[in-house]
Amino acid sequence: MKAEIQLRTIAMDSWASLEHQLRYKKNNRFDEKMAEEIRHCAELSAELDEWMNRLKSTIYANDQNESMIIQEGLKAIRNLSE
Repeated sequence: MKAEIQLRTIAMDSWASLEHQLRYKKNNRFDEKMAEEIRHCAELSAELDEWMNRLKSTIYANDQNESMIIQEGLKAIRNLSE
């Protein structure tokens, strides 16, 4: 049996749920204007994901740098006491 597993960010999930409701629910009228708005939302969601990922990478790099500075400082202190 084949299965599909989707890993989504919160923004991706919100977009996909809304898109599904608008496009496939029988009591909704889905027109080209709505499709354009959904595409725009998808682009904004992708941009937000990229932005948050860059921010996370920056924070992680800063944490790594701080950790290295502390380790080097501790090493220098140990060398002084020897």
